[in-house]
Amino acid sequence: MAQELNQFRMTAEKGQLTLDQNWATLNAQVSTNEAGTLAHGQAVLIEDAAGAQIPVIKATAADDAIFGFVTYNVRTDAYVAEENVKIAKRGDVMRMEASAAIARGASVEVVIAGNKVATQTTGTVVGTALDKAAADGDLIRVLIEV
Repeated sequence: MAQELNQFRMTAEKGQLTLDQNWATLNAQVSTNEAGTLAHGQAVLIEDAAGAQIPVIKATAADDAIFGFVTYNVRTDAYVAEENVKIAKRGDVMRMEASAAIARGASVEVVIAGNKVATQTTGTVVGTALDKAAADGDLIRVLIEV
């Protein structure tokens, strides 16, 4: 959802951190080897590369060793190679988009298509749903566990 100039409060957005305090957020950089763009709420992997910054690339499978998730930034909605990005990690609570109905308290995994989450079946558990999702597209709070 887009933010409007004269709205009274911020609309809930994918990738927003909620339930202060989110102590585990790290500064990172999109890898020079990343050909695509990273979006809010997207799962990322840490890249084994030299340099002072923590290089990240997008996850490509639900069973990847997820490093964290791209956080919401009101100034931009996409990050390309060499741009700085904040990554939410274990203990942070983030708004994520459900790909189907999810029960409150269920373990969730990433769904690469659409940067969403679903009830965990065969992929890596990335968090716990703190809200109930009734259908595809619902934004829920997820306690990140990676």
